[in-house]
Amino acid sequence: MTFNGAPVASVKVALARAVQLAELESGVTAYTLRHSAASWLVAKGLPTRKVADFLGTSEQMIINHYGHLAPDYQDEAALAIGRR
Repeated sequence: MTFNGAPVASVKVALARAVQLAELESGVTAYTLRHSAASWLVAKGLPTRKVADFLGTSEQMIINHYGHLAPDYQDEAALAIGRR
């Protein structure tokens, strides 16, 4: 892997430097960024299949871990109660 024509010896070191340059809180990891991306995409209403494809994971994993963030998550239950 290269960046600006130079080899990247360590993704971990490169990420730490990018976090520093972006003036993010220390402790940000690749997992933090992935989790944030998944959370934001689901919360914005992107279909779980598209989020899964973007992150290279299963749709079921997205549903299980992030489904509660979807804007329409409780709609069906609310409608069912409203019909009573």
